[in-house]
Amino acid sequence: MFHRCENCFGIPVFRYSRWYAEIWFCPPKTKIKEHFHELEDNWIVFLFGKAKFYKRKTQNEYEDSIKLKLWNIFKIFKIPRLCYHRFRTKKWPLVFLNIARFLPSVNPISASKDFKERTYA
Repeated sequence: MFHRCENCFGIPVFRYSRWYAEIWFCPPKTKIKEHFHELEDNWIVFLFGKAKFYKRKTQNEYEDSIKLKLWNIFKIFKIPRLCYHRFRTKKWPLVFLNIARFLPSVNPISASKDFKERTYA
């Protein structure tokens, strides 16, 4: 089963108890809107490509950015539950492993299903 988010697609690779992992493929010139995940903490494992990730804990906080390049293979960073984040690619695609740990008593699902876009006042 494939999951989609914008023009990216994810393939589930593992599911056990509160854990869910999927590999995501995002083509060049992808922009994923700022969003958060209500039910899960995520660990992103960079596998290939180039991208720039942005994250912040609250809507009023400045964004931290993480620039991923080809030599950053297997770099891992955490995106806590309710943390706003987004990313973009330019000339290169992006391939990453998303490992999610869900809240107790929550049935693990794709990150694309627990995708809450930022709302602007």
